[in-house]
Amino acid sequence: MWAELSAILDPSRPETTIALLTGPAGIGKTALLSAFTGEAVRRGLPTIRYGDLSSLVGVKHSDSEPGAALDPGPGTDPLALRAALFAEVTRRAGDRLVVLVADDADRLDPCAADLLTALAAAIVWRQVPALALVTARTDRAPADLADLIPAIPVPPLTDREAERLLDRLPGAPRGTARVGLLRRAAGNPLALREFAPGPSHDYDQRIRALPALTLRALTLVAAGEPDLSVIARADPAATLAAWQPAEEAGLVVVAGGTARFTHPLAEQAVLAAAGPGALHHAHQDLAAVTTDPHRALWHRAAVATGTDPELAAELIAAAGRLGGTAATTAVSLLDRAAALSPASRRAAVLLEAAGRAGAVGRMAWAAEIVDRARAALLPGTPAQLTATVAALSSWLLTMRGRVHEAANVLVAALHAADDRATVTTVAATAGLPAFLLGEGPLTDVLRAALTAAPAPRAAATPGPPAPEPHAATTPAPPEPHAATTPAPPEPHAAATPPLDPASLYPLAVVAPDERVRAAVLDIPAPAEPAQIGPVSAIGGAALLLDEPEHALRLLEPAATAVARGAATGVFLSAPGGACWALIDLGRWVEGEQLLVPVLSSPVSAEAVSVRGWAYTQLAVIALHRGHRDQAADLLRRSEHEGLPALAVRVRQAQAQAAAAAGDHESAYRLLSDVLTGTHFWELLLLPDVVAAAMHIGLGEQAATRCAHVRDRFAGRWLTARQRTLIAAGDALADPDPAAAADRLAPLVDAAETRRRPFERAVLAVELADRWRRSARARRATEMLVDALDTFERLGASGWAARVRADLRTPATAATAADPFAALSAQQQQIARLAAEGLTNREIAARLFLSPRTVASHLYRMFPQLGVSNRTQLADLLSSHLTDDRAAGGGQDLTRPTDGRAP
Repeated sequence: MWAELSAILDPSRPETTIALLTGPAGIGKTALLSAFTGEAVRRGLPTIRYGDLSSLVGVKHSDSEPGAALDPGPGTDPLALRAALFAEVTRRAGDRLVVLVADDADRLDPCAADLLTALAAAIVWRQVPALALVTARTDRAPADLADLIPAIPVPPLTDREAERLLDRLPGAPRGTARVGLLRRAAGNPLALREFAPGPSHDYDQRIRALPALTLRALTLVAAGEPDLSVIARADPAATLAAWQPAEEAGLVVVAGGTARFTHPLAEQAVLAAAGPGALHHAHQDLAAVTTDPHRALWHRAAVATGTDPELAAELIAAAGRLGGTAATTAVSLLDRAAALSPASRRAAVLLEAAGRAGAVGRMAWAAEIVDRARAALLPGTPAQLTATVAALSSWLLTMRGRVHEAANVLVAALHAADDRATVTTVAATAGLPAFLLGEGPLTDVLRAALTAAPAPRAAATPGPPAPEPHAATTPAPPEPHAATTPAPPEPHAAATPPLDPASLYPLAVVAPDERVRAAVLDIPAPAEPAQIGPVSAIGGAALLLDEPEHALRLLEPAATAVARGAATGVFLSAPGGACWALIDLGRWVEGEQLLVPVLSSPVSAEAVSVRGWAYTQLAVIALHRGHRDQAADLLRRSEHEGLPALAVRVRQAQAQAAAAAGDHESAYRLLSDVLTGTHFWELLLLPDVVAAAMHIGLGEQAATRCAHVRDRFAGRWLTARQRTLIAAGDALADPDPAAAADRLAPLVDAAETRRRPFERAVLAVELADRWRRSARARRATEMLVDALDTFERLGASGWAARVRADLRTPATAATAADPFAALSAQQQQIARLAAEGLTNREIAARLFLSPRTVASHLYRMFPQLGVSNRTQLADLLSSHLTDDRAAGGGQDLTRPTDGRAP
């Protein structure tokens, strides 16, 4: 086990950065933690004890909130507090890794636990330069931490180890007493020491020796009240003299006006000695004397049993008044209120608690509460409440990276939905998983539900509102409808009721049309904070409809809130949605500026998907810039595998980077892998895959792909961008370079294409290639210069290098005299064999190459030689040989260049 712990401090094991040490009280977790800290100091690493939290974040201790020991001040934002903690840990680390140790995480107050969970997630994601070891009792380990970080259980001592330890204790018993003591201790080192006779008596013995008034005071501490003044009001006999026996027995530490147990076993022993009703009476007495109404309410709730609607209502009202750093306390109050509520209200109260937990990023906690809410649903529960459970559950699953599970939940909910309001509630959350996964069961049932019965404005939902769809991974914005035939007007449009704004995002995913687009463009930017979440979802719809400028207009308020650290989980994904628009608009630096705060945002600590998608987008930007190694590192931390929408964008960026390096075979393979007919975003790949196919001599396959896409999308409403991409694919597949250039040129110059500078510049390189191959060198050069300007402005180094190389190979005097002089020896052999009429496969077999390599060489040679087919190549070769022989010199292309006989 020590090897596992020391591995955390080993720089050669970067995958191990944090662990949760678990075991029962007294098993030795604290001793191991101390040894771990000592080893860190020995290695020269700075260490921080989590107990020093108040100095880390500048907060003071208080009992102003039920169950809370930290008081950051009124109105303090929990997200800002987490950000302050991250910043302080980073500052203390300097240029090294800081080691954080946290003992008894199961005993932390809600505020401290919230901060520790967020910090642990940041360490897992390597967002702060820290390593950490946390301890907690096995049966009380916080679910959030146990879900997040690997656990290392501390095993009990073996029989032999227990006997050795017992032998070291003074007065170790023999015979039957020894056997009984070993059995009772069960391998627990502290229990073994405490149960052994001698100077160190066990807790039971110590407590039995205490005066009754001291045991009574200790019971009040066990009820969660450390303040001596409050305890004295509850029991006037609890004077300083009453505490002295407990201090002398080593049960508590009394200092600074508070009393705290020295060990969890001491607290357990006090409660066991006081009897089953003592804790109940302690809470009652404390509730009567506590001046803080929240704490009084907490004590009353702690002893309440059965159903108490009035007390539940008080707890709900108190939770409603708590905000900021008290969010976790509010969730605890609501959780307790649910237990006291009538069965018919229990699920709704739990949903409110789950919504509050999810809003501040406590995804695992929220998911556990939602599971209990689902279990609390009764026969005859209103459909809206059932739909809200499904919606919130699926949203949490999506945020935690379990998109396929979320889709299953949504499919079942949509099948069960039998009214428009319920469909709208579920559909609002179903849009994002449907977009990520593409065509499949969720898309089918969502499309059927939305198109069969257009939903009116949704009625009020009992309990918390369904979470807003998250735009973070929403596809790049579709473009306005430009140069092709406009879509026909919707039949009976005047009589159709207006679309519910909540349905616009899912409609944009599964059933886009001109009416949806018009409704999205008509949405104003949010004027109030409450509108930011819903409007950011509609910004995601604008992305899907290829309206990047409108998407940014609607997403900007939410994205700005995230960048400032003021966002909640409801719209944390907005920066990702805005980033797809910025990527397509060529504003890559701005995109990065939006994504970086997401990675460091405390509220996204448990939102695995949001962070993984941010890494995906950063990788796409890196690939566009030609930084392929950096992109590979980012993709290792991304969450794009298994999600067709993101896989399409990643493969496109990888293929474009390969094409920039002249590796068209790899580009074609990468693109072919994701052209599965699953996702409408595959339309983005059509020009790239056709261009790659043409470069490697697969003209027939290119034409087949274009025909397949036309058939697949025939009769469907398409954005102007999508129609332009289909037209560009058709043009690139034309085997006649001159005809291809004539068809492609107006598409490259169209206003719609110019909105996306990188996409346009890549097409421009292909257009220049066709112009050069059709003997229009000047126009090709002008187009390449224009593309180079775009690539340099964007920082697309790979494409800029390719264009510069193309511009450096004009027809010089030497090459005009000998057009074959610029070819390599292998290219000259390929040219000779092609001119003789050999097929690519025959040339490949002759020269021990692949047919695609031969095709690639020919494709690049033709524009250099000023020819467009093999017949022209044969004529040029014949003319060159005639001129060369007449001049008495030159390279004889009829003979191999390595000296062998032809």
